[in-house]
Amino acid sequence: MSNILIVEADPMVAHIMKNYLEKIDNFNVYGPVATIEEITSVLREHEISLIFLDAYLPKHSGFEVLRILREKEYYESIVMVTAANTVGEVQKAYAYGVIDYIMKPFEITRLDKTVQKYMAVNRRLKDKNVLSQEDLDRDDVSYNYLDLPKGLNRTTYMKILDKLKEDSSKKWTLRELAADIQISNVTIKKYMDYFVQTGIAEANLNYGQVGRPEYRFFLRT
Repeated sequence: MSNILIVEADPMVAHIMKNYLEKIDNFNVYGPVATIEEITSVLREHEISLIFLDAYLPKHSGFEVLRILREKEYYESIVMVTAANTVGEVQKAYAYGVIDYIMKPFEITRLDKTVQKYMAVNRRLKDKNVLSQEDLDRDDVSYNYLDLPKGLNRTTYMKILDKLKEDSSKKWTLRELAADIQISNVTIKKYMDYFVQTGIAEANLNYGQVGRPEYRFFLRT
């Protein structure tokens, strides 16, 4: 049995999604809820497998909810279902690990495609503790993993993100980060540009006492 949570502020959309999901065998549907307090309450009380999350909610945006859940170490699979359609919004969602992105208005067939893919992955991986490269290279499995632009890889991405999280108040120059993580200045700049572009980090221009000004990067809170 998979427990599914609907996070949706639009009653009509919530009704359509719940009506569809409740007809699927082995799905137990919770919600709709619309605040981070309601979401975390459900997550504490039930073992949720999949969350359908809107971007436009009363108190926090869906992207803020994503950030908060990951910071609280909730790593449930999340599908964004939203009218938000800019490149930056989509990239930000994938940067926080969503497994799919469905744009409103949507057809039930598109929602069904996501559900069927999710169920196929779960069926194949439920008895595995270790994944092979072949497992990861399957199209219906790879969607569970961080979707990054060409030229960026998950290992380096997570290494930099973990470093920034060690002290979220610290502001780093590119040279400092590159030296600490032991990667090139060119490489670190590509990742930090992506972090800023997707809203995970911010950059302030520091003029200092002497020499050319430098950008200092820090984790967005």
